[in-house]
Amino acid sequence: MTRPRFPPPPPPAQAGYDTTEVSPRAILFAGGIVVLLLGLSLGTVKLLLHLDAPKEPARTLGAAGSFTASPNYRTSIEASWDHLAVTQARENDYGWIDRPRGIVRLPIERAMEILASEQEVRP
Repeated sequence: MTRPRFPPPPPPAQAGYDTTEVSPRAILFAGGIVVLLLGLSLGTVKLLLHLDAPKEPARTLGAAGSFTASPNYRTSIEASWDHLAVTQARENDYGWIDRPRGIVRLPIERAMEILASEQEVRP
């Protein structure tokens, strides 16, 4: 009988789990890759949201938009409606713009009638 040239390998140490399936090193490596990819994805999303963010800071309501509890307080909306009423009254009324030069203000409908009649007279 001939002796083997190399001694037989030592018996495997008992690891407490089945070493024939997947090694813990492979599981940790795969988990590290998952964590790395998740971090890259979240970083990309954060970068895209930062690039899409408005360049100027958000404005607060300020004095015009704040509420003051007072019977005489007028909101900016009420002031806008008053301005609109004055503007519409001025557009629909006759008046002088420059009396010495003879420039008058007249309602828009009347001005269109005058222009239409002038166009009919012209050849």
